[in-house]
Amino acid sequence: MGKNRAARIGFASLVLAAGALTAAGSSAAGQPAAPEPRNSCDEGGFDWDSDELYPGKEKYNPELEDSKLQMWQWHVLREDTYGVLTAGRIGVKFYIEDKKSGQKCWGKKASEEWGEEIETGVLDNRNTSIRGCIVDPDAGKECGAWLREDAGGHRQNGTGRGKLDHYPDYDRNAKANYDNHEIPGGIDVPGTTVKWGKHTKAIIKTNRGNGNPALESSGFVETSDKDMEVSLVSDKYGVGKWMKVIKTGEGKYQGYTGVLYNQHDGLMVCVRRASGPSPTYCGSWHRS
Repeated sequence: MGKNRAARIGFASLVLAAGALTAAGSSAAGQPAAPEPRNSCDEGGFDWDSDELYPGKEKYNPELEDSKLQMWQWHVLREDTYGVLTAGRIGVKFYIEDKKSGQKCWGKKASEEWGEEIETGVLDNRNTSIRGCIVDPDAGKECGAWLREDAGGHRQNGTGRGKLDHYPDYDRNAKANYDNHEIPGGIDVPGTTVKWGKHTKAIIKTNRGNGNPALESSGFVETSDKDMEVSLVSDKYGVGKWMKVIKTGEGKYQGYTGVLYNQHDGLMVCVRRASGPSPTYCGSWHRS
């Protein structure tokens, strides 16, 4: 655990505190405010189920001279990432940054003594990439590798680059993980429909859940083919799990994907037959 965080709290206190964090966040001193609330540099956070990210791996946890930056992630109710610096000299600064918004969440102060531990606030790591950087007044700057996250805050380590619908950021081999904490459904998004023959139609549905400004989107299919599957695809994080349809009436079947977020990403719904997954038919990209 980060040594500067509360080590033990009651669950009721955690829920209340987490609710307060959801309602408001603040930027690190002297840094510009985030363009969107979910990317704010929150000052709070607790050590309830907090984990080091890739401990000992300098690829993600940079070292500069004698200073070391360890990335941490807080897993309860929200998916948050923060950094803890062990300073190697006086005057060292550091930050974590969100690749999509460009926001930098700085450590709470510059180091004042050797071996001092300093933390940043937290950044929401869902559906974006975050890295940590050390800034030394004499030795320059050193950054770790980007930690790529999907909507549920899961590592995305797909290899290889591909193009789909002429959109260059689509990673053909990556797998997007649906956010299992959210329920699919909502309002149909016009222009995202895909049809297969006369009796299969899929569309993206979206809603704003629990006050979250990020649009929660899912794929939905209606069909007369019990062999049909549906998936939601992100242009940043790849193809979500293919979901089978279930029977809803005589000769009628429906299916939902899980939830992905399209606040920054483009999403599209796709259908295929489980017994013969090629060809796959997809609708148009939907960008928030």
